[in-house]
Amino acid sequence: MQRLLCVQFYSTLNTPKNMKQFSKKFTTKLSAREQQVLALVAEGLSSKEIAARLFLSRHTVNNHRKNMLLKWGAKSSAELVRRNMDARKDENDD
Repeated sequence: MQRLLCVQFYSTLNTPKNMKQFSKKFTTKLSAREQQVLALVAEGLSSKEIAARLFLSRHTVNNHRKNMLLKWGAKSSAELVRRNMDARKDENDD
């Protein structure tokens, strides 16, 4: 039930009207491990390659990827990378 509510909440944020607001303020921070996984996704590594590099199981890497998608309401890994780059750019502009 809690997961369903979380998905519904993020899916309402993932509309053109709300995306601009949401992308400017990430209210949910990624964990240190999620940030590591995202950096390796940005390098183009597969879940299997990331798992080997971080000494994790592929299942754990896939869970991190899934959690990042839910936290940021993204639909793909490419969107996660783009949003992360946008957020870093916004931090540097401030």
